Amino acid sequence: MKKQLFIVLIFVILLVVSLTGCFEENKKNESSNQNTTDESDFIGKWVVIDDLSNSSIGNVYTFFENRTLQIIRAAFQNDEESADFYNFKVENNRLCINTFSWQCFEYEFFNENSFVIFMSGAMTLEKFDGYSSTPLIEFDVDSANSSLIVSRINQTDIYWSDFEIIGNATTPSGKIDVGDTITNCTGNILIRHISSNTFQGVWVV
Repeated sequence: MKKQLFIVLIFVILLVVSLTGCFEENKKNESSNQNTTDESDFIGKWVVIDDLSNSSIGNVYTFFENRTLQIIRAAFQNDEESADFYNFKVENNRLCINTFSWQCFEYEFFNENSFVIFMSGAMTLEKFDGYSSTPLIEFDVDSANSSLIVSRINQTDIYWSDFEIIGNATTPSGKIDVGDTITNCTGNILIRHISSNTFQGVWVV
């Protein structure tokens, strides 16, 4: 009788251990699947459109599938040789970036994952495919007067209301003409064509 009880007890222990292992494996798989999904949402190119200090506006973040992050500062948007590279990962609904050590940020996606907001730094990124040249507005930078002066346009029937100015600046109104001036510029200024949702570019004033 004792021998039978001993065998039953061993069977119960083995069953519990087996079920515990399956449960832990399922948890690992669920966690792995969740991380993969979250990381895939980041893959691609993003531009900083808002942050508390305005120091990062215009910076371009590119997340690659090998968990590498490329950051190009706004002042060097056309110079990929000036880019910084870091490793990243997603854990427990936080994006972690390894600069000199791992730093993690809580985030939330909006508008079908086309926007992401990082809670701690109140930084907002928007996904994009590249800077647009249609319609085209070119500017001369007047740093002494903190201004951007329109130097060329490729269409004659475009209006300031067709564009969104991201950053600290005072925008003219009405039809856009050569010589129009965006005044009181501070830091990085992004200009986006609203209807096509494409960027004209970034200017550092």
